[in-house]
Amino acid sequence: MLNQSMPDLKHSEDSLKKEATIKQDLLREPAVREFTQSLWNDFKQNLVEQRKQSDGELTRTIEDVVVNFGRTILKDPALATNIDTWGDIAARYLIRTYSEEISGLVATMIENQDPITSSECIEIQIGKDLQFIRINGTLVGRFIGFVIHGIRHLLAMQG
Repeated sequence: MLNQSMPDLKHSEDSLKKEATIKQDLLREPAVREFTQSLWNDFKQNLVEQRKQSDGELTRTIEDVVVNFGRTILKDPALATNIDTWGDIAARYLIRTYSEEISGLVATMIENQDPITSSECIEIQIGKDLQFIRINGTLVGRFIGFVIHGIRHLLAMQG
C-alpha cells in the first residue's frame, strides 16, 4: 500500500504544487539567500586563490582530469568517435542557431580594433603558424617564379 502511494504522491498535481510553494518560500527566506550567497562567495574566492597558484591543488587536479580523460580517449576508439560526433553535432547546432550573433560579434570586435592591435592579436594567437605560412608562401612563390622564368626562357630559345 505504501509502495503504491509513493509514485502517486510524487506525480500528483497537488504534491507538485506544494513542492513548488515550499521551494519558493525557502528561496525567499533571507537566511537561505545569505547562506547561499556566502557559500558562493567563498567558493569563488577559493577558485581565484587557487588560480593564482600555478602548482596549486586545483591546477593539479584539473591537469590530472584532462590527462586521464585524454588517456581514456586514446584507449577507446569508440569513445573517440562518439566525442568527435558530439563535437560535430554541437558545432553544427551552434552555427545553425547562433551564426548571426557570432558573425555580428566578430564584426563588432573587428570594427572596434585598430589595425595594429588586430595584427598583434593575430600574431599572438597564430604566430608560429603564421611564420610557417610566410616561409611556405615565400618558398612556393619563389619556386613558381623559377618555373615561370624557366618556361619563358625555353619559349624564348625556341622562338
